[in-house]
Amino acid sequence: MMLKPLRFYALLHCPIRTGLTGGLGVFVNLSRTFCTAKCRKESMTRDIKFGTVDQDDLFRYTSGRWLINEKHQLEQRYVKFNVKNLCSQAASLFGPETKCVRIVKMEGSFNKALLLTMDDGNEVIAKIPCPNSGTSLLTTASEVATLKFLRSRVSIPVPEVYAWNSDPTNPESLPSGYCHYPLPSELDPTGSFCIGPSCSRAHKASNGISKSDVGPWTSILDFAFSIAHREFAFTANDKDKVQHHLTQFSDDQSVNEYRDLLQKARLFGIPTCILGISVSSDDPTKIEGVIDWQSTQAAPLLIQAQFPEFLRPPKDYSRGTEVPALPDNYDELDPDEKERAAHEQTLAAQSKYYEMSCLVYNKSVYDAMKLDRRLWEPFTCCQLTSKGSMVPLRNSLIRISQDWKPLGLPGSCPFEFAEEDLRRHNDQVQQYQDYVYLWDLVKGQLRTDNSGWVPIEQWESTNKVNEYLFDMYLKALSEEVPPAVASKRWPFPPREA
Repeated sequence: MMLKPLRFYALLHCPIRTGLTGGLGVFVNLSRTFCTAKCRKESMTRDIKFGTVDQDDLFRYTSGRWLINEKHQLEQRYVKFNVKNLCSQAASLFGPETKCVRIVKMEGSFNKALLLTMDDGNEVIAKIPCPNSGTSLLTTASEVATLKFLRSRVSIPVPEVYAWNSDPTNPESLPSGYCHYPLPSELDPTGSFCIGPSCSRAHKASNGISKSDVGPWTSILDFAFSIAHREFAFTANDKDKVQHHLTQFSDDQSVNEYRDLLQKARLFGIPTCILGISVSSDDPTKIEGVIDWQSTQAAPLLIQAQFPEFLRPPKDYSRGTEVPALPDNYDELDPDEKERAAHEQTLAAQSKYYEMSCLVYNKSVYDAMKLDRRLWEPFTCCQLTSKGSMVPLRNSLIRISQDWKPLGLPGSCPFEFAEEDLRRHNDQVQQYQDYVYLWDLVKGQLRTDNSGWVPIEQWESTNKVNEYLFDMYLKALSEEVPPAVASKRWPFPPREA
């Protein structure tokens, strides 16, 4: 969702911007959104009295650390801005004599949020995108437009935007060559909004991507092709980076093979954004607001209709109306197995509740979720996973080629795999499954994610646990593989290893 360009540039010249240019050197290229919200992540905040602000502390990411690639992660979350002008601008929303007296810094993965308190008691949140959030103008304009559109059309509680800015002279701003489509008149009678181009963060990461591959798209075929085209551009412009990523899984993976698989996906040719949900502290079933609509995009339902990450079903989950139950031999299991089985049932029950809610209240999503995954899986596997393996993409394409007729597809499959390729793939499937199992096991023990993020207050203890588990792993494999090989397999090698 985007504000139409003419409207967008007019907003830039509203009186609300008066006085912002005082910090031109470090501030004019910054995107800002002022919105109402409540602070829920107290453990990720830092309270700073305005008169003693350590500005660099505001610019840096301070809520956590990373077990791997920490330097890069910190660089992606470091952003400078003019603190004085930002506070003055926020204070001016409430009156010419109002002053900002307190700053509370809150941090997420892609933005800094500053809770600014005024001397008259008013509060406002200034949201500042980090470098990893995507193209500044597209990201900010899209989020603002989405919030404005939702507030005017639906009853979902979303933040109100007081003021916003994204300077058009920014080198990353919207080039005139990109397209956008107006919304139907029944949805947008004033003509204030449009669809496209996409503000997906995947496009930010792909150098040399064609304008036609960032949308808007006129058909699902064009949308599907754009995913493969984006990865083609990535491999062409960042070949060394892609090869390094592939080598993380196996030394015999190559960029050329990856491009060959992408070509197969393109021949066949036909991500769910997790929003910030603020719930009531008194009644956790009551949603008080839905925040963080940044980089939300319109995409085909067959791609978007999936279980939310926090409701992802367990491995042996069965779709349909059958209620998840404990295994028949539950009473014969040992205590650890019983605990694991009960946990799996709880996860399955939560997923089932979501699935049945979709059936009752959102039938189109339920129907899309039932679509045979073999038909859409290649397009969700085009982008390399954090583990750098081509196994998911290759596996989805092999399934398409082998099940072409059972799926009811016309003609014959336009690509095929040689017997040697299939044998090699089967060997890598087992390797990949072992790899994923190890990753999931270690992440669970360390309570982290694929990036290795750890809350700052748990950094020391998590490091010690990681070192202990790593040493145990090396000893367990000491008779099978050299320490260097085992170390490479470990998700988060200790820094001295």
